[in-house]
Amino acid sequence: MRITLINGISGDGMHPIENRVCKTAQALGSTDVFTVRDLDIHDCCGCFSCWTKTPGECVFRDDMTQILESMVHTDLLLYVSDIKAGFVSAQTKKAMDRMIPLLLPYIRIYHKECHHVPRYDLHCSLGVLLAGNPPPDERCVQIITETYQRYALNLHADRVFVKVVAENDAEEVLAHEARRH
Repeated sequence: MRITLINGISGDGMHPIENRVCKTAQALGSTDVFTVRDLDIHDCCGCFSCWTKTPGECVFRDDMTQILESMVHTDLLLYVSDIKAGFVSAQTKKAMDRMIPLLLPYIRIYHKECHHVPRYDLHCSLGVLLAGNPPPDERCVQIITETYQRYALNLHADRVFVKVVAENDAEEVLAHEARRH
């Protein structure tokens, strides 16, 4: 199994869950780990040049290119994030917003809805592990889950899961979800 792990946990220090998730992912297969806070990744400016002027490539030549290249070949796209202001961290959201080059500007009916046509034949699962200590509000988790379910539709992901994990169960949850792929 090939895993692209996007670590969007914010802050300066290492969150206890980060180490456990990274080690578990690496034990499950070939894993590319990207810690967003340590990378040079610009915010999406919404220019859509990745569709019109430089098809499939963002105008920002930054570290996001590596993540996109990894995603094209991944079996499991995994986000790890803490919760800030009721949603995933700004680091996680920044990486999520920069996925537009993976799609074409054209629209087609997919699951009885209008969605972008994928640029690449992606067949991956999409997972989100939320660092939840203390456990987040149930409504926050519902909003994050619904957002990533919609995101998974646009990426044409095979399946999606969003799980709140604590330090003591992060490995078990990831291993269980990876086996389901």
